[in-house]
Amino acid sequence: RLNLRLFCLPVVRALKRIALENKLKGSEVLNEYTDEQMAQAFNGAGGTETPEWQRWILTQILKKKLPAILIHDIKYLKGGSQKDFLKANDDLRDNILSIGRDENSKWWRFVARKAEELTNEYGSPGWKAASFG
Repeated sequence: RLNLRLFCLPVVRALKRIALENKLKGSEVLNEYTDEQMAQAFNGAGGTETPEWQRWILTQILKKKLPAILIHDIKYLKGGSQKDFLKANDDLRDNILSIGRDENSKWWRFVARKAEELTNEYGSPGWKAASFG
């Protein structure tokens, strides 16, 4: 059984470092949480309701883009207004495209647009304030 909910700390630390070093949009949110909190919250690519096997496949396909996904997951848990939600989704799209710019073929532009569309359409009900009790 896959457990993508609990990414190991070294992976989260590496993704955080990459996001901050590359000045990805919204990466400052990563400084608001401990590595342990982020490891608990980060669930790879795909929505909360995405079946585990689909999330695993998406995460493998988007492996190079995981720093962007980490930022989005943490912003998602932080929550906020509808405007914050749409900004997080815009940042996800832009960050997917900014990682490995030389690879930004039509495929990655399509993936980035789809990621934004799907999070806009299906992610809104789950947008909530973080609760790391």
